Amino acid sequence: MADTFTIEFPPDVQESDVANIENEVKNVAGVEDAGSMAARSIEVQTLGLWVSAATGIIGLASTGIPLIKTVIEMIRGKGIKGAKITLANGTSFSADEISVKDLENLMKASNA
Repeated sequence: MADTFTIEFPPDVQESDVANIENEVKNVAGVEDAGSMAARSIEVQTLGLWVSAATGIIGLASTGIPLIKTVIEMIRGKGIKGAKITLANGTSFSADEISVKDLENLMKASNA
């Protein structure tokens, strides 16, 4: 079974930006697939992506950290603020606020 994590984008993000990130993520080494998850209502719009990585990749610091770091760089590269990444075990963090060191510590702690 693959490791899956999700990315929730703030309401002001354009669907085209999410689609571009989805296409870029699908080309990252270790990613098996990615797809859109959209929940819409009259008042709230939440755009998100699910990302499925090869089995065990997220659980290993040597492969999980670089994969998540690459995704964070994609989000930051689009100038998106307020995106939240949630790992399969429920650990979540803000993509625009986490440092590389904090990411390393968080990933190691969540896999312990």
